[in-house]
Amino acid sequence: MSVTKLLTGHELFRSLRFEDVDRINGFSGLKDLDTDAFVFERGMQGSHIYVLLEGQVHLRLPAGAHEASLGVGRIEKGEIFGLAPLLGAGRHLTSARCAEPCKVLAIEAAPLRELLEQEHAVGFHIMSMAAQAYFTRYVETLERVRKVINEIAVV
Repeated sequence: MSVTKLLTGHELFRSLRFEDVDRINGFSGLKDLDTDAFVFERGMQGSHIYVLLEGQVHLRLPAGAHEASLGVGRIEKGEIFGLAPLLGAGRHLTSARCAEPCKVLAIEAAPLRELLEQEHAVGFHIMSMAAQAYFTRYVETLERVRKVINEIAVV
């Protein structure tokens, strides 16, 4: 599977010129992961962003022993995740675990940030999509929390 073809076919990278896609190809790679494998864990230093190509990944806020963890997102095919290093955060705030066998595209965040700083229009487009992904997951999490609170209030 060609990384260049994957990048040019993905909504996030469609606005890139061929030279830029070729640059990203140089610092990207494919990973095959088994069910229950972690793509990354909460608190881990982030160095890559990810595009899910196959499978499903669950984002969770892990908890200590005898505590319930909180699901904050379900990543489906084609979605980006693990955006913390692209946005300048040092460590991941959630854990990403494969719910089934997965194939992910891992893109090094530091050289991608450099490219986005040089190509302002492309950078704005990609950062807008990253912000939208975060916002959508935030709204979905708030809705799940609201439902839980309403169920508790009924009891």
